[in-house]
Parts: sequence; C-alpha cells; structure tokens
Amino acid sequence: MSRGQKPETSDGEAQEKRATGLTILIADDHPRVRYWLKMFMKKDTPHRIVAEAGTGKDAVELALMERPDLVVMDADMPDMDGIEATRRILARLPATKVLAISCHGEEYWIYGMLKAGALGFVFKEDMEVLRDAIDTVAAGKRYLSQRILDTLIDDYVQRRKVLDVSRLTALTDREREVLRLIGLGCCTKDIADQLHLSTKTVDKHRREIMERLDLKTSAALISFAIQAGLAVQVVQPPAAVPGDQPS
Repeated sequence: MSRGQKPETSDGEAQEKRATGLTILIADDHPRVRYWLKMFMKKDTPHRIVAEAGTGKDAVELALMERPDLVVMDADMPDMDGIEATRRILARLPATKVLAISCHGEEYWIYGMLKAGALGFVFKEDMEVLRDAIDTVAAGKRYLSQRILDTLIDDYVQRRKVLDVSRLTALTDREREVLRLIGLGCCTKDIADQLHLSTKTVDKHRREIMERLDLKTSAALISFAIQAGLAVQVVQPPAAVPGDQPS
C-alpha cells in the first residue's frame, strides 16, 4: 500500500463505519454553505467534519493531510474547480468517496464530476436528500438526485434528436442553407449578407428550423448541422477571365 492510501475495508466494516460516523471534508467556496453543512452533520448524523476548504487547491491539500472517508465537493470553486480537485484526490486516495454538490445544472459540471470519479451529485437546493446521498456514496454506490437524473435524461433526448439527421427532409432548401451557415459558425449578420437576406428573415428561419427539428438550443442546432454533414464550405469555381480560351 502506497503512502496516502487507505487500506481496503470489507462491506461489513464500511457499514459499521457509516453507523458510527464517517470522517468528512467539506469543500465549498461559500462560507454559509459550509456552515449549513456542518450544522446538518452535527445535528442529524453521527459523522464528523475533519476539515473545511474554500478552494479546490485547499481541498486537495487537506484531503491528503486528513485522509477523510468522504469529501463533499462543490463542483465550481476558485483556484481549482471541483473536477480537477476530485481527480487529484482520488488519484492519491482511491478509497475516499466524493459526493458532488452544485448550484449549476449544466451538463458540463455533472459529467465532469462523474468522470473525475465522484459517485454522487446533488443540487444545493435539494439538501433534503443529503443524508441518503452521503450514506449511499459512502457505501460505494452511485447517488443522483431526481433533478440531476432529469437533467441527464433531457440531455440524452436532445443528443438523440441531434443524431436523427433524417429530419432534414422537414426543411426547405433555404432553411438547409441557413442551417449550413449556422453549422459553420456564421453569425446572423454574416448569414444575411451571404444569402442577401435581412437579419430579421434569418432570425425567422433560425426559429423555424429549431421548431421543425425540435431543438432547443443554438449548440444543439450547430451539432445537428455537423452531424448531418451540412457544415462544409461551398467552394465557388473561379470566374472566367475575358479572352481566356479553353486549352
């Protein structure tokens, strides 16, 4: 066993430890959140807070020093975000469990924390599930609150819609051309200039394309254009020079 690592524990030992109390590190850049978590732990659980961190860098240093059973990790923190902090902690302390918390609902933070090794993720607004989340993650199992699951399911549905390129048949030729330029990253004014349209007309086409394809965001629209193979430059043949004769 290398330095900094904890010995593996059996399921029975882990269950006993959860009952008698875990050692927990709280990492969050908001003092009020840290205070609330401490009060919750003292009042409603047998667990013991061994350290607090306000930045990702401090979380890593304190985790290596205290070697807690569990880290409650805010996803978005200064100096070093929770994703990188989780990755570094688990690289040195693979037996430590990480439960991610956040006020951000973007898929970037959810996927990032889970890929880094966090076993659970809950929104800060959903702290009523915190006890179950801690017990589940401490047992080495995954815990995602209902709102996190809803976010991931919505993201999956949107990705499937993006991949269904057969829906291109619902678009007119003009809408396909607008979509091609959107996929190339052109702004509304650039599209209007290239297609000799007003910006209002381009915006109208954009709204209608999103409605026909049932896409909710500009990112999904760009992704659809790329997946459909539309995001390619159309190269115009050079204009003939007067007087040139074919060879």
